Amino acid sequence: MSAESSGPGLAFITYPEAISHMRASLVFSILFFLMLLALGLSSQFALTDVPITSKAELFPTFRSKRPYAVVLTCTVSFLVSLPFTCPGEIYLFDLFLEYAANVSIIVVGFFEVYTVAYIYGFNHFMNDVKIMLEKQAAQYYLCVTWYVIAPILMIIVIASKLIGIEPMKNKPSGCFEEYTYPKWSTVLG
Repeated sequence: MSAESSGPGLAFITYPEAISHMRASLVFSILFFLMLLALGLSSQFALTDVPITSKAELFPTFRSKRPYAVVLTCTVSFLVSLPFTCPGEIYLFDLFLEYAANVSIIVVGFFEVYTVAYIYGFNHFMNDVKIMLEKQAAQYYLCVTWYVIAPILMIIVIASKLIGIEPMKNKPSGCFEEYTYPKWSTVLG
C-alpha cells in the first residue's frame, strides 16, 4: 500500500485497504461506500438541476418541457460517461483531470473577472455588493484587484502553464504502469 496514493486510487484502493484492518471493518466499508454514493448522487443532482432551473427561469415557456430536459441531460451525461467504464479508463480520466480541471478553471476565472470588471461594470457590481451586504465594501481595494491584479495574475498563470506544456505522463499506480500520452492529447487538451 503506497502512502502516495491520490485520486481514485486513494478512494478505491488505499482507504478500503486501511479499513479492512480495523475492527468492524464491514460496517465502516459499507458506510464509506454509501458516503461515496451520496457524494456522487448529490453532485449529479446539482449538475443536472442548476442549468435546467436557470434555463426555466430565463425562458418561462421552457418550464413545461422540464421533464424532457431532465431526461435528455441525464441521457447525455450517461453517454458521455460510458468511456470512463471501458478498459483503459484511467488514461482518459487522467486526461480529463489534467486538462478539464486545471487550466480551464483558470481560463473561466479570467473571463468571469473580465466580464464583471469590464462588461457588467465595476460600479454595477459594487452596487450589488452594497445591496447584499447593506454596507459599503472596500471599493478602492476591490477596484484595483478586479481591474488590474486579478487579470494580470491569471494571464501570468495561463501563460506559464501554456509555456511549460510537456507531454503528459501518468504516475504508475496499482496495475497501471507509467505511460506517456501522445502529442495529440496535449494539443487537444
